[in-house]
Amino acid sequence: MAFLIFSCNTTEVNQEEKLINDVLFSIITDNPDIFTSDCKLLNKMSNRFMPPSINYGNDSTFIETIKEFIEEEEFYDLLRQKRNNEKYEFITEQFKNKYEIISEAKIDSLIDRTNTDKNLDYWTEFQNEIGCLQIFSRPIISADKKTTIIRHIGISGPHSAGGFIIIFQLRNGKWTIIEDIESWIS
Repeated sequence: MAFLIFSCNTTEVNQEEKLINDVLFSIITDNPDIFTSDCKLLNKMSNRFMPPSINYGNDSTFIETIKEFIEEEEFYDLLRQKRNNEKYEFITEQFKNKYEIISEAKIDSLIDRTNTDKNLDYWTEFQNEIGCLQIFSRPIISADKKTTIIRHIGISGPHSAGGFIIIFQLRNGKWTIIEDIESWIS
């Protein structure tokens, strides 16, 4: 009986992970001017490298920001998704034809190497080995799967980064921006 429950939970997670990947891939494909294929892609969706955000970090502010785009009955599930810190991996078959995938372990190795060898500069090594990197947090998807909130950062140097939190909506079969919650560039 325990095996059956575990098996169902695993299937549920796999379906959710596939949905997240499918939605994100469609958004990337529908918006090539925002998501450049010149930039490599971190293999996991993660908040680890994201800067703090008042519009995303505080639940009540987050709800206030999105309430005109999302039904009130969905707020609890959206907050659950936002708090879910699991690092969903990209389904590489889906993304590898569009992006070079960089592992989180490679970033960690680069950090460790530059922390150990004081003659190395992190950003010089980053630019030599990676160049440009895109990172996504876990997309937050509405129940009808027609609205999603994407948090993204692109990094190519110590003073060359940008990011955003955007609400996309599926309209006429294409994901379009309906609200730019927050954008920044350095």
